[in-house]
Amino acid sequence: MADPSVAQIIYQPCSIIEQPPEPAAPCQEMLPWEKYEQEQRLEEAKRNEKLREAQERSYIEAQKGGIDSIIAKASETATKISTGIGEGVEKMEQGIRETLYQAQRSRFVKDIGIIKPEVQAEPEILWFEYTCKVLNGNIPVPGLLYVSTNFISFYHELGNEILRFVLPLESIVAIHHAVTLELKNSEHPFLQQVLNQNVKFNSLLIYTNDQKVHSFFGFGVLHDPLADYTEHAWNVIDHAWRKAKNINNA
Repeated sequence: MADPSVAQIIYQPCSIIEQPPEPAAPCQEMLPWEKYEQEQRLEEAKRNEKLREAQERSYIEAQKGGIDSIIAKASETATKISTGIGEGVEKMEQGIRETLYQAQRSRFVKDIGIIKPEVQAEPEILWFEYTCKVLNGNIPVPGLLYVSTNFISFYHELGNEILRFVLPLESIVAIHHAVTLELKNSEHPFLQQVLNQNVKFNSLLIYTNDQKVHSFFGFGVLHDPLADYTEHAWNVIDHAWRKAKNINNA
């Protein structure tokens, strides 16, 4: 039963008269966590190669004997220590990433709930959580944006007011870059779509099949509040959308 003391804010995205624009060119970057895993594999390969080279030098110098064999053995030992440190740091980073994800997942379940439509065979998997603002009418509302397997979900809570809405990725017809502009005689921003993808953007416009446009800006994360996560969000949302609709990224 809904809490009568909590006021549910009605979400009012902007309506568009014309047909939504064609989708922008897809994001060509790998998903952030896939890129991270690739970089970790490369680092591990480099460490293993350095250790192999040190072991080979140690073996060759050991056959010769003398001071060079002692130096080579010391170098091999140092390389082993360095390799172990590198692997330890990698495991620590992985532990931190897992802890952050579990915290995001807990907030997702609390704020949005387990989304599991009848047609969905598998539980909804959270991809990432962002802090951002959405335009409700023309009023910016801060909150948390959750990107999951089949949905984009937004949650705002302040005092006794809650704004919560869920957009099925299947309902999205286009995602575009935008920039946030100040308007004369208004404290509310205006989001201008950017057609040239080489222009630095700080906002996203998401068009849905009900002739609505959803305006998001100010992307960040709770664990690093000073960082700009706009391009990260564009990457993740675009990949999630294209996967949900089986759209080729080429």
